[in-house]
Amino acid sequence: MKIKNTKTSLDVWCGQSIDSGSYYTIQQNELVRFQSDSKTITDISSGDLLVNDGTSNISDISNAVNLFLGTGIKSVNIYYDPPFASKTVGTFKLYTRTNGKKFELEAGANNCDFTIPYDVCKFNGLELIGAEVGDTATLKVLDTATGTITGVANYVLNTFGVDVNVPKDFYSRESKYDADMIKNLQVRVVYTSISAKTIGINYMLHELKT
Repeated sequence: MKIKNTKTSLDVWCGQSIDSGSYYTIQQNELVRFQSDSKTITDISSGDLLVNDGTSNISDISNAVNLFLGTGIKSVNIYYDPPFASKTVGTFKLYTRTNGKKFELEAGANNCDFTIPYDVCKFNGLELIGAEVGDTATLKVLDTATGTITGVANYVLNTFGVDVNVPKDFYSRESKYDADMIKNLQVRVVYTSISAKTIGINYMLHELKT
């Protein structure tokens, strides 16, 4: 596998200097170190590093990240099939990291935002606590506040579960399709509440670590 520095100046990844416009071939014994390096993953996601599979450049960033992490070329959709079914993905191990957050709501539409705290993880479900009959929710995945993926801050990458009718008190939704997420991507639940109240949301995340 090769990586290409697309920046206008020399930069360093995992101790390896790469001139602007030049490729570096990652040896097999180096691969885990590069895959575990947050700067490398972030720069691939921003387009500052181009991934080459040994034959051609991978221009689609989502596919490039998947290939680099050893999860293979997937759909350009941020949600893809098949889901993980074991404790390992490529050279990484999975660690469940359920995160919870409370939101103070007003009657009407509310943006409930959660920022991904891990360098690389998978997201495959959430729980809503404290809903009332008549509440609805829409799930969106947004780019980072600096536009890591698209170059546009907070750009909506995809929308799921549009205007879902949420049952009273507790709602749980787990997808058989898991999403690859990187640090600082945002999960937004647009929650339309029939009254002012506090709700809790739990996010089912699975951190990838070597």
